[in-house]
Amino acid sequence: MVSGYEARVRAVLGEVISSLSSLNKQGSKLEITLNDGSLYRCSARMLCRADRPLKDCDLRLFLNCDGEPFSDCGEMDPDVVIGGLPLPDDLSDDDPSVWQRVWRTFSVRFGASCALVDIVADEAALTIRPPHVFPHLISTSLVVVSADWVITVVDTPNPTHPLTTVLRYAHYNIDRHSQETNWLLAGIMECFQQLSSRSCFPVYSTTLFRVDDCLWVWTDPLDALLATKKRLPNAPEESRDARLEDAQEAWRTRKLSNLDYLLLLNDFAGRERGDPYNHPVVPWVVDFSSESSGWRPLNRTKFRLNKGDDQLMEMFKREPAHHVPEQLSDIGYMSLRARVESRETLCKHVRSNWEPREYPSSVHRLYEWTPEECIPELYEDPRILVSSHVDMPDLEVPSFAGDGSPEGFISWHRAKLESDEVSAHLHEWIDLAFGYQLSGDAAVRALNVPLSSVRKRSIGTTAAAVKAADWFMLHGFVQLFSRPHPKRLPREGELSQQKNLLGLNPLYQGILRGEGISFQSIKKEEPTSGKEDDGDSLVTMYKRMLAKHRQRSATRDRCIQSLIVMIIESCLPAHCFDLHPSHVHYEWRLERARKLLRNHTGALPRQLRSALVRLLRAASFEDEPLSPSPPRSSHAARAASSRSATPSGPAPSKDTVEEADRTARKRRSLSIPPLKDLHFFLLYTLSIPSEVISIHDKTAIFYAYNVLRKHSLAGGDEKHTQQALHSEIEALRRAMLQTSRRRFHPLHPIIVRLMLGALADTVSSITTVNRLFPVACRIFASSSLDVLLQPLKRLLLNETTVKLVDRRFLTQLSIAYGARRFLEDCVPTLVEAVAARNLDRSIVAKESIMWLTRRYGPVCCARFLSSNLLRILASCYEPLRLPQGCKQTNVYTDVFRVPLDGDSTGARVEGALSEIALNFSTTFVTMQYLPFCVDVVEGASRRLSNQLEPALIAALRILRISCRAMNDGQLMNYLEDFIAERILNRLAVLVCCESSAFSTPDARALVAARTLSSLLEIALRVGPDNARMYMKAPLEKMVETMTGLYEAGDDLELVPSRGGSAVLQSAFPLPFVRSMISRFSAEWGVPLLSSFCSMPACIVPYLTPTAPTTTSGGQATTPMLARNQLMMASSSTGNRLFSLSSGVSAALSPPMMATSSSVGGAGSDSSGSLSSLWCARVSAAVCGSGAKYSPRLDHLSLCSFTGHSSTVTALAVVSNENSFVSGSSDKTVRLWTVNADRDSTSCQYTYKGHSKSVADVCLLSTNAIASTDGMIQIWDPFRGAGLLSLDWSTVTSSTEGGGVTLTSSSSSSSGAASINRLANLDRHCLLAASSLHSYVKLLDLRAGGWVADLHCLKGAGLGRAVAADESGRRVAVALSSGVMVMMDVRTGRVLSSVQGNGTHPTGIKFMPWIDAPSSTTVSSPIVAGVGSSSCLVLSDADEGTVVYSRALKVLRRLPDAATVTAVDEDRQLLMTAHAGNNVRLYCGAELSLETRLRSDVLSGQISAAARFPLNDAWLFGTSNGTIKLMC
Repeated sequence: MVSGYEARVRAVLGEVISSLSSLNKQGSKLEITLNDGSLYRCSARMLCRADRPLKDCDLRLFLNCDGEPFSDCGEMDPDVVIGGLPLPDDLSDDDPSVWQRVWRTFSVRFGASCALVDIVADEAALTIRPPHVFPHLISTSLVVVSADWVITVVDTPNPTHPLTTVLRYAHYNIDRHSQETNWLLAGIMECFQQLSSRSCFPVYSTTLFRVDDCLWVWTDPLDALLATKKRLPNAPEESRDARLEDAQEAWRTRKLSNLDYLLLLNDFAGRERGDPYNHPVVPWVVDFSSESSGWRPLNRTKFRLNKGDDQLMEMFKREPAHHVPEQLSDIGYMSLRARVESRETLCKHVRSNWEPREYPSSVHRLYEWTPEECIPELYEDPRILVSSHVDMPDLEVPSFAGDGSPEGFISWHRAKLESDEVSAHLHEWIDLAFGYQLSGDAAVRALNVPLSSVRKRSIGTTAAAVKAADWFMLHGFVQLFSRPHPKRLPREGELSQQKNLLGLNPLYQGILRGEGISFQSIKKEEPTSGKEDDGDSLVTMYKRMLAKHRQRSATRDRCIQSLIVMIIESCLPAHCFDLHPSHVHYEWRLERARKLLRNHTGALPRQLRSALVRLLRAASFEDEPLSPSPPRSSHAARAASSRSATPSGPAPSKDTVEEADRTARKRRSLSIPPLKDLHFFLLYTLSIPSEVISIHDKTAIFYAYNVLRKHSLAGGDEKHTQQALHSEIEALRRAMLQTSRRRFHPLHPIIVRLMLGALADTVSSITTVNRLFPVACRIFASSSLDVLLQPLKRLLLNETTVKLVDRRFLTQLSIAYGARRFLEDCVPTLVEAVAARNLDRSIVAKESIMWLTRRYGPVCCARFLSSNLLRILASCYEPLRLPQGCKQTNVYTDVFRVPLDGDSTGARVEGALSEIALNFSTTFVTMQYLPFCVDVVEGASRRLSNQLEPALIAALRILRISCRAMNDGQLMNYLEDFIAERILNRLAVLVCCESSAFSTPDARALVAARTLSSLLEIALRVGPDNARMYMKAPLEKMVETMTGLYEAGDDLELVPSRGGSAVLQSAFPLPFVRSMISRFSAEWGVPLLSSFCSMPACIVPYLTPTAPTTTSGGQATTPMLARNQLMMASSSTGNRLFSLSSGVSAALSPPMMATSSSVGGAGSDSSGSLSSLWCARVSAAVCGSGAKYSPRLDHLSLCSFTGHSSTVTALAVVSNENSFVSGSSDKTVRLWTVNADRDSTSCQYTYKGHSKSVADVCLLSTNAIASTDGMIQIWDPFRGAGLLSLDWSTVTSSTEGGGVTLTSSSSSSSGAASINRLANLDRHCLLAASSLHSYVKLLDLRAGGWVADLHCLKGAGLGRAVAADESGRRVAVALSSGVMVMMDVRTGRVLSSVQGNGTHPTGIKFMPWIDAPSSTTVSSPIVAGVGSSSCLVLSDADEGTVVYSRALKVLRRLPDAATVTAVDEDRQLLMTAHAGNNVRLYCGAELSLETRLRSDVLSGQISAAARFPLNDAWLFGTSNGTIKLMC
């Protein structure tokens, strides 16, 4: 045993003993500091022997297993023997020895350490056991036993929810007809196995269990032990707290007050006091307008009274269609209790800012303001009216309500609730709040459809949400009654309180009261028998032994029976609100279960219907024996029936015999097996699929290692923790792989939730990403991967992670989510990592950024990478300050070398920007870098803020790298009107203006120092003459202002000028000004510097004796600086991005556009290797950001791809747009790479496995390519190997390692070589259409072959084209007869069909459309008034192009037949190519462009087309084999 573990257990023991006074039986949360400094969070429960908690427990059964096996959890106590130890005949929990023996046995059975506190000084009193973890049992760490009490300490479990609450809203939480029900049942069966193997046989109910977000079942062994009953008390005849019908009858007959009845209804509905989301609700009964009138209508909801019928009906027209969002929200609850709730709680739920006057000041105002119902406190607690806040007055009450005091108002308000007026109509409000008007047509008529009943799960097979609140509904409306609630009897009609003067029969009295006669009212009289006394004979002793044996057997049988009853309750939760789950007697539950099986069998899951009937009958040991004789076969039954039949009677028909056999099989009793086989027997009988059991077993291993790793007392050993972590992740990986062979696996959502939990764990998150994310990419559909994106983005923000910013992980991320989503959602976080505090992370992130620039090309780089780098540079200097340890007096002695906190971090960002400009072109400088600087300076000139001060420093750094990246000609073009005037001069005016609102004098000085540094560097590069000519304004402003701040005194020492600005003098101390003057004089000489000052004599006092002289011409001797490159630094600081401007295009005013166009973005002297056309694309991408998109096609060829010798038949573009695939009639499929620095490119890889012309190509998520020439070939271009070959009749199977092998093939003449069209269904699945068949096949690469056939209409024609919508749920098929069919992939059902005129469909595509403008005319022939829903575009060689709605209604017919169509879903573009290379572009609902491609640009006829959406370019394949990328 590890000594550290024992020390931690002893520390917990000491803390628990010291906290005895604060412990109770409900459990108290403790936070214990262990010896190693770690914090141990646990829950401690204390049970006192005086309270007799074990009074009804079967202790003999628990202490003696009678030889039944159980899992040994460690070394046995010498005094605790599980079998064979003689036990007293009468075990009582009141006996201290029995009490201690029970809890010592409990600690042994469930693997907990045990301490006897009466002898705590003795070392033997504490028995240390290593932590044992059971996947479904909440781990008990320590049991502390004394003669009078016991304390159990359990680890704080993961967040769980009571199973009762989850089942209360089962319509949302659990789909009872899916595998989720089997998953839940498998967990309950495993709990039964683990408890029964330890001789714990509780009476099962839903209150014993809790579930987590993955529907994993947990139970507390202590609760299970306390629920083990050796005998059940007799059920009372009436119980208002347990049976709803008893409470209803008590209220109806005025035995129960209105408020008490309403509180009971809230209790049955699961509402708990103090829960802001699920607090009890009661109706408002008056509007507080007068003392005797103002009754609130109880036949309408408060929400309806406040909002009006029109607003509610308008809400019902929206999705989801509902009238009432909730009965009582957290905001409404807190507003009602604003006087007694704390200020922090109110700011959390109501509004973040504390505004006490905004809360309703009176009860009347509160009633008018809130659309929600009241709370019970306003009828029973006067303290709710008295404010506990100093700045919030008490809640005003009407003067006529009582005596105006809080107590008087509560009494008056309660009297109103109990009045006859309210009693006569309260049943109407109950129908709205808890009754039949919550569902069906009655709810619609009452405008009372609640949101909780129509809300659809956002995570299921789609897995579109990531929050547990979206997985489980834990509060909302609960319908307790399915029929109208009865009225309350009037006071004068109470016959129940009148004496039976006539001696009438009690049944007749019930008729007079309106109760009627029921079977429950007839009491069964049991005959009495005298008690026999046989003395102490052997017969008596035998009877006693037999009674004990039967009692023990009865306890077990009742446990099994209660398990079946609980399963019935779990499957039919909507019918189980009539009994309170916590107070109900077991006999009532059993009776209800039998009624449910008789009346609601059809509502049960199909596989459980007959099984539950047979199991409940077999477990009903009171009615039938547990082990009946084996039933005879149906053949024997028929033989016996024939022998017993009379000769003259007619022979039974065949149908009659079969019906009798079915009835006999249904009523046949099961034989309950021994306990060791019961677990498997129940799983088999309940028809739990073996696949669910297999996944459950693997998940159980995952949970076991997860709990063991998080076991706080077992911590401290890093090696064992890592081993547990790796075993935990490996178990989850195996569970994931178990679900990989089915596209719509019903347990996929649960596996996704498990992975989300692992990603949320700070310890396991990185390991989960490294080991499980590649598996998730291989098996998860796109909808499931979408759920993982937000957790992955949070991990990318983690400053300690380095592997996640490496290119290997980023490659997987970009492939999984596609280029656009990766660039928009993940790249900003990656850019932030360049400025991270972790040096390794920053360097790796910068390398990844540069790799991405090469991967995605210049256009995507300008749109997503360099733009974010510009913004992150500003955050490197937040807050703007000097480095630690630098003193202001020493720093300003050389104003041109003033360091800043953030220079080293910013250097890495500058390095990335410089490399981008050098790798591509100075177009980035002229069209993006410099306009960004202008944006920042102009924004600061208009209104300076603390956020813009560091941005000014960043703008000056960008200006420096921009000037260094430009050649001399470009620099001179941009110098005067752009750099000097719009950047440097405005900065000079800003820092020299006294009214500029800098946050501190240091901030002004730092910005001025960097401005001077930029002025000097540029001036030295262009020379003094050019500086004096083009940079005179900023130099004059700086020199004139600085020299006027100080003057020479009587002793010729410089002192602050009497007319100078005190603000500027505090910002620019004398060393600052002296350093500036001295440096410029040293570089240029005094005469040249004096030309920038109105009083040249003012410069002389600033010069130091060592100032250099000048040449005769007054020119400085310093040569022009050469062109430099920015070097990287090593330290870092991390900050967040923020938006500095609304867009770069705002800075592109007409003067700037004229200047940039004169340079041409990148002319002959450009430093990059991009062609002029690619530079123009970069300029268009930068200038077009934020502007309204207008499609263009300028006949410009960006790149040509030659290699095919025949017609290009199909094109498919990789999402990163640096590669694409083409298929041709020359029997080859080629993979191409787009290089921006080349005008012509050869193919990267050629696949020659086809024997005929390639008809279609598709891309899969695993980098595999699918192509067909009649047979499908799936191959990997990176390995140069084929993966799969299929024809229409091939049968395949997958190997263990993930490969696919051909197992059988039948090459019939009707099925071979007939696949002519392919379409992507999702990341792993393809749809294939055959030219010889009328149905579509579904190929799943994970399963290694065909997985489904989707049959269209019979005799409707042969397949010609197929397409799937974005969700992958709907498929459209165009047939040769002109029929188009829409089908549901999940069910294979035909949703709709339409008969068209064309018989030669060439293509079909889904795409979204926007609303057409009101000015749409006939010349704009695309969809008008369709909205944002997707449409279907069908191209036919005869009929032309037709646009259909999703319901297959014709929306538009486009003129002329199109030979090729292509779509851009992001831009909502449709391109149609016609004869003669005529091209038409439709943007949304308008025809935006029509042009004819010139023959000198594109030779041959267009035969295939594809879109590059990120680069805004089109890819055309021609009939002569040439492919061109055009814009």
